[in-house]
Amino acid sequence: YEGELLTTAYKNSETGQFSIVIINTAETEITANMVLEGFAADTVTPYRTSETEDLAELAALTIEDGHLTVTFPAQSVTTLTGTAAQ
Repeated sequence: YEGELLTTAYKNSETGQFSIVIINTAETEITANMVLEGFAADTVTPYRTSETEDLAELAALTIEDGHLTVTFPAQSVTTLTGTAAQ
């Protein structure tokens, strides 16, 4: 998905809270397998803005062995938030 999914991530080293922001610039939906590196977490809560959503809070996603699969609608912004395991 090179060039179509723009990603940045932030983590507070004191609290373990993190956010991963993904922008899908493509004209089509993209499903991506993601891997957390450098820390572990059990779940993330997605928030999404798209053609039909305005910072909508979605159901929490479970992270299994550091992996999760997320679908990003066309031309959307999704923020995944969570807290790293201690």
